[in-house]
Amino acid sequence: MNRPGPGDHRSLEWLLVALRRRYRGGVSMTAELVADDVPYTFRLTPASADVSRGAASDADVRAAGPGTAFAQLFLGGWPGTGVPDGVRITAGGIGGLRALVEAFERGDPIPGTPAEASATA
Repeated sequence: MNRPGPGDHRSLEWLLVALRRRYRGGVSMTAELVADDVPYTFRLTPASADVSRGAASDADVRAAGPGTAFAQLFLGGWPGTGVPDGVRITAGGIGGLRALVEAFERGDPIPGTPAEASATA
């Protein structure tokens, strides 16, 4: 992520809220990401995704690190070099964190594509 310019505002919390509409579906898991010392819980079912602020006592996947590293994972995808700098996985392993990240689309859907059509049906 580039540094915000004048008038720009970047919020990991807003990104995580926006992820709900990018959920691909089909995954069942509870994950906890602690970004910049703030915990966020992801509760995924095959049909829906809930992302909220707070710890998850029953997490299948847990990771902690800088908010910018998590933002880059969800916006840009998994790096070819392994786990992003500063990210520590404490439960679920690299495969669990990768499954969480891959459960969400990158970018916005293109109007008229099947994903857009099914979201409005």
